[in-house]
Amino acid sequence: MTKGLIFLILLGCDDSGTLCDVLAQPPESYASREACQVAADRLLDGSFGYPYPVLATQCGTETEMAALLGAVAAPEALTAAGKPPVPPGDR
Repeated sequence: MTKGLIFLILLGCDDSGTLCDVLAQPPESYASREACQVAADRLLDGSFGYPYPVLATQCGTETEMAALLGAVAAPEALTAAGKPPVPPGDR
């Protein structure tokens, strides 16, 4: 069975955590969620200067990240992060 690579993102969100901006998508990928989580903790520790009430990191496969971003990020944020915009009806 082939394991997918794990990717990391940093999100800045509103108080409810339902609308987020993508703040960072490091180019590295990880062989395991554990390795990604170590990197996520370091990224979060160095990111408290962003003006958002909630900062969050997320590790996941490309498919999981696309689903997460489609659910919480505005289409402009996805475009800025190099992802295609998600139509509002598909969010």
